[in-house]
Amino acid sequence: MKINKIKILFAIAISVLLGFLCEIIAPEADSRNWVALIVAAITIFSGLAAAIGFDYSNTNRGVSIKVFAWVFTIVIALSNFMFCLSSFKIDVYIVVNMLIAVLGWLVIYGMVKLPEK
Repeated sequence: MKINKIKILFAIAISVLLGFLCEIIAPEADSRNWVALIVAAITIFSGLAAAIGFDYSNTNRGVSIKVFAWVFTIVIALSNFMFCLSSFKIDVYIVVNMLIAVLGWLVIYGMVKLPEK
């Protein structure tokens, strides 16, 4: 697994832009819009980094990881947008989205560390 610096920069830019979109959509009460920006950018980046930011040495496993990472990115983005479209409790929003992000990275880590056949 090798980090591709240019693709990581694209993943950062895309995640910040999607986070900004969540900030625009989220209600402004209790600074929810700024929390939405930060949480959405971090969690979406966690999926995009694995999807486009890394080059995997094992091509078969790399394809599986990238497919899972794209599905994971879509799920986390939808979760962020669903919370931003509703009136949400900030604590629940942070915990749910961060839990999804950590579980996704746990699965990706498991896929990377599987022994070779």
